[in-house]
Order: sequence, then C-alpha cells, then structure tokens
Amino acid sequence: MSTRYFLKALILVVLLPLTALHAESADYAASQAFADSLYYSNDFHSSILEYNRINFQNPDNPQFAENKFRIIQSHYYLEDYHRVIQELDRDKLILASKPHAAYIYARSLSNMNLIEMSNQFIMQKEPADSTPNMRYLLMLNYLKQGKVGLASSMLESERSCFEADAYLYQRFGEYEKRLSKSRVLPNVLNIVPGLGYLPLRSYQNALSTFITTGFMYLTARELYQKDLPFTGTFFASVGVIFHLGSFVGINRYNERIKAGYRDDLIEYIEYKLP
Repeated sequence: MSTRYFLKALILVVLLPLTALHAESADYAASQAFADSLYYSNDFHSSILEYNRINFQNPDNPQFAENKFRIIQSHYYLEDYHRVIQELDRDKLILASKPHAAYIYARSLSNMNLIEMSNQFIMQKEPADSTPNMRYLLMLNYLKQGKVGLASSMLESERSCFEADAYLYQRFGEYEKRLSKSRVLPNVLNIVPGLGYLPLRSYQNALSTFITTGFMYLTARELYQKDLPFTGTFFASVGVIFHLGSFVGINRYNERIKAGYRDDLIEYIEYKLP
C-alpha cells in the first residue's frame, strides 16, 4: 500500500511542474500570437503594449529581439520618428544586424528634416551592403536638398540599383532638359513685351503681358504727340513697370516649372519607399 502511495506522490511531483511549464508555454504562445495579430492588423498602439508585456514577463523568450524590432517598426508606422531614433540608438545590435532597421533609422532622420545626418548615416555603408531602399532614400534626400546633380549622378554610378526603373530615368531626363534650357532666350525675346513667355509655353501670360504693356506704351506715345508729357510719362512709367515685371515673372515661372519636375520626382520616390 505504501508503495502505491509513494508512486502516486512521485508522479504528482513530476507532473505538476510539467503541467505548469506547459501552461506557461501555452500562455506565452497565445500572447505572442495575439501581439502578432495586432501588429499585422495595423493596430500599432496595442501591439507596442503587448510586445512590451511579453518581453517583460518572458525576457528569455525566443522572439525577444524580433519583438523589440516590431516595437520600433510600430513607432515608425505611427510616425513617432524621435522614438525610433531613440530606441535604435539604445540598441546598436538591431541597428547593425537588420538592414531594414538601418533604413527606418535613416528615413526617420530624413522625415525629421535632419537630412544631412541621414545622408551621413547612409554614406557610412558601402553601396554593396546597402539595400535598394537606402539608395532611393539617399536620392530622395539629395532632391529635397536641391542637389539634383548628385541625385542624377546616382543613376550612372549605381546603375544596377536603378536600371529597371524606366520612369525614374524618364523624369530625370525631362528635368535635366529643363535645367539645360538657357534663360537667355526667353529674356532676349522679352524685349518685345510678353514674347519671353513663348518658349515656356505660357501663352496666356504672353498675350496678357503683350496687350497690357503694349497698350501703356502706345497710350504714352499718343499723349506725347498731343503734348501731354506729364500724363504720357505716367503711362510710359506704368508700361516700363509691367515690362520689367514680366522679366521677373518669366524667370519665376521657369523656376516653378523646374520645381514641379523636382517635386514630381520627390513624390514618386516617397510613394515607392516603404
């Protein structure tokens, strides 16, 4: 009889810890699955709380590092870029071991308008070790800084990264054509008021400037012929103001066109990047 009781007690001693261990394992697995489901359903606020809870309660869990990275990614998707930088500065291992962590670090700096710091971080990495997203981000940073020449040069120096992107090459080609167009021709043509807008295909501005300025000059001429110098000088002065203003307007219009091409490139790359 005593032997039977002894065996039962022994079984209980063995099974109880195993049962507790199994229950703990099942609880962890359920919590991990729940946190993952929150993350993949884009409920990032809740996923951050759940991943932090799991890592706090189970610091030896096999997903500890991945959970930390998903917390950082969640902050990134929530546009809390300062927190992303803060967390990755604390955890150099994740930053060094995960290419996407390096990307969101550089992108967060860029989104915080710390573009030069973002560039320096990207340039620390060899192009061969850098992801395509990092190269596109560097190009985007150059465009935001107005360094279009540097951005364009990447198309040749890193052709293997960009050669499949036909739209990018097309838009850069159109932008460079606009940059190469001389300002001299529109300004020379604008000696005749409004004609300087024609090379820019701004026909409405050309017509309105020609009519308005021409009217002022013709009116001033008739007034001078009628021996009304004061009134004639007034209309002539207004005509000169309109005429000179059209030179300023032409150059500003030309800059807006170029800026439009650049903004289109920026928008395209930002849409392409995660």
